[in-house]
Amino acid sequence: MIKKNKQEFTNSQLSVIGVYLLGGAINSIDMEDIGIKLFEMTPGRFSLHKYPEHIDIHSIRVALSNAERLEPHHLSGSIKNGYMLTAPGLAWVNSLNLEEELPEFHDKSRRGSITELFELERERLRQTSAYLLYSENQIESLTRKDFFDFLRINEYFPAKKILEKIQFVENSIESDGDLRKLWQELKTRFIEEVIQNDIG
Repeated sequence: MIKKNKQEFTNSQLSVIGVYLLGGAINSIDMEDIGIKLFEMTPGRFSLHKYPEHIDIHSIRVALSNAERLEPHHLSGSIKNGYMLTAPGLAWVNSLNLEEELPEFHDKSRRGSITELFELERERLRQTSAYLLYSENQIESLTRKDFFDFLRINEYFPAKKILEKIQFVENSIESDGDLRKLWQELKTRFIEEVIQNDIG
C-alpha cells in the first residue's frame, strides 16, 4: 500500500506504475492483471464502493485510458491488446524513487534487468540489414523484409504481438538517435501495410 505520508499519485499515474511493476516496459499487460496489481497496491482506491472487497474494473479502465491521454503518452495499448509503457512513461517511472514510495513492491533488480535488455536489443538492431543500409546512406533501399527483420516478426504475427514488438523496440532505442531515425523511416514506410486494420 502507498503510505499516506508519501507522494500522492493520481489513478492514471498509479496505473503507469502498476504496468511497470508487471513488466510492461517489455511486454503487454492484460487489463485484469493490472487491476489486480492496483488493487494490491492501494486497497480501497480501486474497489467498489458498496463491496470494497471487489475490484472496480471501470475505475481501472478509466485510469488506463487517462494514462494513455497524458502528454506525452505514458501508456500504449487497448483493452483488447493489453498495455505497455511508452518511452516517456518509462522515463517518468525511472524519475521516481520507487524504493521509498513503494518499498513493498519495488524490486531493485528490475531496473537493471530492463536496462540490460534494452542494450542487448540495441546491439541486435545495429546488426540488422536495415541498419547497414542506413549507415551506408542507402535508406531508400529499405524493404518490407528489412522492417520484419528489424522487429523480429513475420507476416503471420497477430497485430497484438506486432504492437508489443514495436513498443519494445521504441522503448529500447529512445537513447539512440541513429536507431530512432532509422525506425521512423521504417515505420513511415511499412507500418500501415503490415498492421492494416487489425488493431482494436
